[in-house]
Amino acid sequence: ATLITHFSNGMPKPATGAGTIAEVGINNPKLALEFILDGHHINDEDARSYLNSAKKRSIVITDAMSAAGSTDGDYKIGELPVTVADGVARLKSNGSLAGSTLTMDRAFLHMHSHLNFSLEETVNAASLIPAEIIGLSNVGKISVGYKADLLSLNISGITHV
Repeated sequence: ATLITHFSNGMPKPATGAGTIAEVGINNPKLALEFILDGHHINDEDARSYLNSAKKRSIVITDAMSAAGSTDGDYKIGELPVTVADGVARLKSNGSLAGSTLTMDRAFLHMHSHLNFSLEETVNAASLIPAEIIGLSNVGKISVGYKADLLSLNISGITHV
């Protein structure tokens, strides 16, 4: 294994001696960890702690479903009915999270502005580390020999996402 997807979502939290997959993930420097930073899949306090524990192997993802970037209302994930209320997607059948409505720009801003990670740490988690994990060696950073695939995002003045 090289990666734990949806880290800390729907799994027992790391606890000394518990032997959980989350504990293995935090303590194994060879495992990359994916985080859905919407404040619902993982709370901000835990997210901050885990991201700090795995800075050079953290990946920001969205887990976006069809309602991402849309308004509250009724949607489907596959054939399952979903209700989105206050931007949170939940299965109608049991209230479980049903993906997210998170977009990558909001995930990026949440990590940088709300969780207070540096711009470099956030860029690495959103682009460089994911590229490296899937074996792309010429994308993910601004450097000689890398593809110039850039996005301009104004982050000045943002204090909460």
